[in-house]
Formats: sequence, C-alpha cells, structure tokens
Amino acid sequence: MVAGVALLAAVGLSMLHPTGSAGAGERVAAGFASGVFGTAAGVGGPAISLAYRGRPPTEMRATVGLALLTGVLMSLAAVAVAGRLHLEQLFVTLQLLPAVAAGLWASRRLNRYLDDRWLRPTVLVAAAAGGVFTIVLALT
Repeated sequence: MVAGVALLAAVGLSMLHPTGSAGAGERVAAGFASGVFGTAAGVGGPAISLAYRGRPPTEMRATVGLALLTGVLMSLAAVAVAGRLHLEQLFVTLQLLPAVAAGLWASRRLNRYLDDRWLRPTVLVAAAAGGVFTIVLALT
C-alpha cells in the first residue's frame, strides 16, 4: 500500500514540475525507492523512471535498464540469503521468459517512436498504473 501511494505521489509531483531533471540526491533517493519498492511490491521501475523523466530517451532507457537489472540481482541475492528463494519461483521465471524476450524484441522496434514528446507521458501513465495496481493488490 505504501509503495502504491508513494508512486502516485511521485507522479503528482512530477506533473507539477514537468521539465525538471533530477539532481544527484533525487536520483539516489529514486534508486533507493526503486530497490525497496521492487523487492517489497514488484514495482521498482516507476520510481527510477520518474527520476530520469527529463533526460533524453536513449539515456533514460539505458540508465533505467541497468538500474533495474542491478536492482533485480541485488533483490534476488537478498531473498536468497534470507532463505526465501524457492524452486517454484524458478519455474514461474522460466514461464515468463518468452514474454520478456518478446518485449525486448518489440522494444527494439518501437523505441524510435518514443521520442521526448511521448516518453514522458508514457512514463507518468506507467508509473501511475503501477501505483494503482499496487494499491489494488494491497486491498485484496
């Protein structure tokens, strides 16, 4: 619930300051929030994406992708150390890999259409959807 509300608040603040680019402190805070939200609720992407909303699309995609990969690996290690990593999760992961591969394939073809004009609204909508989805899951 906290992650969802925080994401919606961040989207609201981003809409109030549409052209601002995140400073170093904001990017560190977004990275921290991304790690916490990603591990706790599976919504790490929106926090880091919002911090890079004012950057050029190619820089944003590369930075967010690397940050998420690093965060996922760190979260996976933490879950394993805590003894909460189970074989059934590996099977779910394997089932999702074709969809991930299809998404990567499609993104290589569609990223040229997400220029500055489209990227920012897309990030805001995706972040808001992640926040709403997280809240709905917490309430059910």
